[in-house]
Amino acid sequence: MIKQFRLDQIKEVENSRVNLGDLSDLMSSIKEKGLMNPVTISQWNGDWIVVAGHRRFNACKKLGLEKIQCNVVKVKNEADIMLFNLTENLQRKNTSPYEEGRYFHTLINDHFFSPKEISAKLGVSPSYVDTAISIFSNVPEKFKEKITYSGVGKNTSSKGKVPASLVKKIVQLRREFGNNSKKFIEEMITAASQGKISEGEIGMYGILKSYKKDLNIKKFMEIKDNIEVLRVNVPVLRDEINYCREELKMTKNQMATEVIYGELEPFKNPSIY
Repeated sequence: MIKQFRLDQIKEVENSRVNLGDLSDLMSSIKEKGLMNPVTISQWNGDWIVVAGHRRFNACKKLGLEKIQCNVVKVKNEADIMLFNLTENLQRKNTSPYEEGRYFHTLINDHFFSPKEISAKLGVSPSYVDTAISIFSNVPEKFKEKITYSGVGKNTSSKGKVPASLVKKIVQLRREFGNNSKKFIEEMITAASQGKISEGEIGMYGILKSYKKDLNIKKFMEIKDNIEVLRVNVPVLRDEINYCREELKMTKNQMATEVIYGELEPFKNPSIY
């Protein structure tokens, strides 16, 4: 139900967006065209509160508007408020994985939702929920604005953004090798935000580390451009692959079957370099 309310009638509660960001463009749009999408509000503990549309609400306040159009919804509890807020932000794709993870974490720990229930309620995959929770639980807060659902691969992080899927791999590596140091995650995210390491290379690091447990990220960064990984997850020196490809005219499949498992001299183990 759409109704008009005075701004001073409405209060704000916690939003899934920690940082509202720059509101100037939104303010200009509202000033020129009016509020195109009503703010969603509900009655809670005797007050009218913003359930979704915190950026629009704050933009209207800064413009000095007295009244705005609101979409009035009913909520049963605090979890309902969170879910309304998350649903809108997910639809608009304007929340970060860290921010979503913070809300998912609260829904699980304070409101006894399971990750599967959250994914069903919001219409996202369980993997999506798991990624956000993993990022929130393991990544230092100072990196929260760097992590995004868009942008992948090396040399695509010109704005210092890091794909959530890449960060999830970093966290998985930390768990796999029993590395409890926050420094590991910080080093990896910093390198990724500077475009120095890609998602595929992080996977390569995990494979190499399984060969050589004490391989640290600094050493890996020095040798990674000289190594390639075959489909059988065998790390191989790039010049040896080039020799097989150019001189012996072998495909990667042939290299894997005829060199790794066949009778030709096997590749050297690059983890010793």
